[in-house]
Amino acid sequence: MTTKRFTLFAIVMAACVIFVGCQKEKGNDSVEQQSYSKPMLKFESFKEVLDYLSNTDTKTSNTDFVSYGSMADKEYYSLDIENRFPTLESIQQFVSDNREKYQLILLPEGDYMFESRYYDHPYRNVANTDGIFQVGNNVYKIIEGGLAYSSVSNTIDLVKFRNFGNEPENINMFMFDDVTESSTFTNSKLLPNPDPCSQNCSSEYDDYEPKDGTNRIRLKLTRIATPPDSPETWSTVGMEYFAKPYHKTVFWFGCFRTISGYFDATIHYWESDYGHPHAYGWWSYHPTPIPFTESGSSYTITKIINPVLHLYPSGTTPRVHFGQVNCWASTLDPGCRIEFKCNN
Repeated sequence: MTTKRFTLFAIVMAACVIFVGCQKEKGNDSVEQQSYSKPMLKFESFKEVLDYLSNTDTKTSNTDFVSYGSMADKEYYSLDIENRFPTLESIQQFVSDNREKYQLILLPEGDYMFESRYYDHPYRNVANTDGIFQVGNNVYKIIEGGLAYSSVSNTIDLVKFRNFGNEPENINMFMFDDVTESSTFTNSKLLPNPDPCSQNCSSEYDDYEPKDGTNRIRLKLTRIATPPDSPETWSTVGMEYFAKPYHKTVFWFGCFRTISGYFDATIHYWESDYGHPHAYGWWSYHPTPIPFTESGSSYTITKIINPVLHLYPSGTTPRVHFGQVNCWASTLDPGCRIEFKCNN
């Protein structure tokens, strides 16, 4: 009788262990398969992304969506920077304690500039507060100098991804420097469209004026590169005009000013015969010039210009440069005006 009771007890205990083990395993599966639920913008192609960014009046129908850019700007300009950080040591400590949100940039003249993380990233206003957005079947995350991306099924892994330069196999990288200017121009008369440039304009313009004093304005003109939507499709390149006023105490920081400016630039790009409808040679893209004045309290002006379509196929080396530039920006502070000119 004792043997039978012991056997029955052992069977019941074994069953409990198996049941608990199965329940635990099922729970792990549930955690692993959980979906990402935070609102984010979704697009069919990168053309749609750049079209969205180029339309300053675009409103998302998702009322719960908050972009990374708007979140970062709200937090940055609510810090009361001038009064809260009276010494360089105080801002250094603050940045050290909040590295994922803020940064101190050492300028060529030796001064420091306090900025939010990704403050001039071209996709900051399309990414959500985790820094991600979806294009087709891929999800993209803003990183320094580019985008990290993976399939939608790896969204949570992408959100958690931090260790740039040591990314796992399911995370891919696209760096903006991959879109480079042509080092030489091919003006052969054999080409149907030789490069019309009389000189090599820069692939990016970025500077401040004035160089001294306590107020300045920064002007940046650059290209916006996109990854190909798929290995079989073409990538695109747009243009970004970025103007921002700064004030200096013991370091430089973004401030509010009335900003005026003018944007006029042309992109020249090389087309080879990879099935593209354009002929072999150089082509240009010149959007309508944009004059503007932002009165009242403005802290930055960013204008995304509609993209050049089908600029280069995946797997090829793009050749892109500015062919003509006539841009300026200014505030009402004395000496706060900067301009870029090339081939005018």
